[in-house]
Amino acid sequence: MAIRTKKPEDVGPEAVEELFDLMKIDEEWSVRRPQGYSWWGHRHRQDVSAGPEVRSEGIVICRLQARTAMVRDVPLSDRLELLVATLNAHAALNAIVLDRAARRVFLSSHFVLHRGTLDWGLSLFASAVATQAVEAVLLAGLYSSMGFGELDETPHPLSGARPEPDEMLSVVEQVYAPVGRQPSRFPASEFEKIGRSRKGPSVLTSASGAALTAEFPFTGSTSSALRFASRQAGEDPGGPETAPFQATAEAEHPRYGSGCLLLLRLPRGGITPEVVNRLNLAEANGQFFGYGLGAWCVSDETAVHACFLPSAAYRPGLLEAMMLDRAGRTLWARGRLLGPEQGTGPQ
Repeated sequence: MAIRTKKPEDVGPEAVEELFDLMKIDEEWSVRRPQGYSWWGHRHRQDVSAGPEVRSEGIVICRLQARTAMVRDVPLSDRLELLVATLNAHAALNAIVLDRAARRVFLSSHFVLHRGTLDWGLSLFASAVATQAVEAVLLAGLYSSMGFGELDETPHPLSGARPEPDEMLSVVEQVYAPVGRQPSRFPASEFEKIGRSRKGPSVLTSASGAALTAEFPFTGSTSSALRFASRQAGEDPGGPETAPFQATAEAEHPRYGSGCLLLLRLPRGGITPEVVNRLNLAEANGQFFGYGLGAWCVSDETAVHACFLPSAAYRPGLLEAMMLDRAGRTLWARGRLLGPEQGTGPQ
């Protein structure tokens, strides 16, 4: 019997195939492609695809993308911009994305995998894909009822309109919500371990119980504590240089219950809903090569990236991986907001 040898270049198509199996998708309500598939859980189409392999520091990586249609022919307005940004403040694993050119609103998430992270990474991304299909139905109904476009529903090209929803659309009610009624699966020991570590891009990291704070360089690397000390000494250090990051297992999500809330705040004022919505569109269009779970929103005229990891999605080491991803996202967003000469992210 011939044994198929796995090659690093196979990680994208292999991940798509495994995800298709994990989701237990029916062939009758899907369309397969070499690098992805489309699936109709009910009336809204979900597209999952694997991008081309990219070599980074000697490792072959691949970006997986999932998006689900919600509403089309949306009337562009400041009210719509505000609604999208406001709802994204409660993001879990997906972002609500407004595409102005297409006049559509859809849900999006993405994830970067390589051979060494295929098992746990694909399991986590599967959580984003499954919950995305559920949230799309709920949010699409909300937008449509408020007059922001019509439902972006399409029939399967061969099977037609799906009469009944797939059982997968009850996954939040049957799996995530029950687990979320229990205490958070994110242990305080993981927060404390990260807080004690001196490694990583943070200029200042501390932990207390199941809560963690860190600061990532934005326009400089002077921590907020040092800048406060300078100000107390009568010096004028100017505005903050770092982006504060917070993680806590003490918060709960209205839909998923317990888990871990992640918040990254950029130290730049004057941010509008339109600005953060454009950041989400840029991520959805592949301009950030990282863990695209959660969404950009606006708070007190500053850009905040919010993500909630449900307890059911917990994996050992996940918190540290997401924290490191936020450091990279800080640099990327800096380039988007301040110009290419200030950042390292693609423009």
